[in-house]
Amino acid sequence: MKHLSLILILGFSTLSTQTIACRCRTLTVQEDFENSQNIMEVTIVKLLKEKRNGHRIYLAEVNRQYKGSVLSNKIKIEVGTSTCDFYFRARKSYLFYGFEDKNNFYTTSQCHRTREMDVASEDIKILNELIRN
Repeated sequence: MKHLSLILILGFSTLSTQTIACRCRTLTVQEDFENSQNIMEVTIVKLLKEKRNGHRIYLAEVNRQYKGSVLSNKIKIEVGTSTCDFYFRARKSYLFYGFEDKNNFYTTSQCHRTREMDVASEDIKILNELIRN
């Protein structure tokens, strides 16, 4: 009887721990170039603040701008807590595709092509062609 109870408990616990994954279509560089307000190479300087709701605000240095305009070479990037949010690490460089919100924070998601610079060489090649034309 103990074994049956244990099997039932384990079976029901797996039913209740369903994870909802982020679902989005993979965009081409051209599509994300058209859809994003800002595309830039950034280096995450540090985590500035972690809010009570789990959101994080990072200070980033803008190294190069491909699309959009920023008023300073330092920006703040806000990251939420959903499964679609993109997660940054301090002292890492990224090719950032995203938007500036009404609070002057920049945001992106896993549905954009934001990625670490060490795997962004193909994107950069295409971006350079797009801004030349």
